[in-house]
Order: sequence, then C-alpha cells, then structure tokens
Amino acid sequence: MSNLGPATTKNWGDPPHNRWAFQHVQELFPTCRLARDPSAAFVLPTTPQDILQLSFEGAGGTSTSICEFLA
Repeated sequence: MSNLGPATTKNWGDPPHNRWAFQHVQELFPTCRLARDPSAAFVLPTTPQDILQLSFEGAGGTSTSICEFLA
C-alpha cells in the first residue's frame, strides 16, 4: 500500500490510507449487512423545483432561501 504502514482505525480516513480503507471498511471495523425493508421505499418527488427558492434554517434560527444565502 504505502511505506507509511497499513491502514488502521486511527488513520483510515487520511491519505494515502483512505484509498484502500474506504473499500475495506469491513476489515477495519465490525460490520454487518442490513436487509432493505421493501415496504419502506423512499420515493423522490418528480416535480422539478427551483433550487434557488428552497430554504433552510440558518444558525441563528432564521429561515433563509438559497438565493438569499448566495447573495
């Protein structure tokens, strides 16, 4: 992999270790497969929306549109 030693749980997110580690997470951390619940399917909206009109709550708790934020 590299001359810096193997990827570990401490360095797995840092280059150059992350290249290998992101594809081998199950070798670094305990993992398990989770079956998808077919009754809980998420359906994305099909109506396009103007992204500039979408709003979010800012750090101060006020609602701000994307357009306002970019301005």
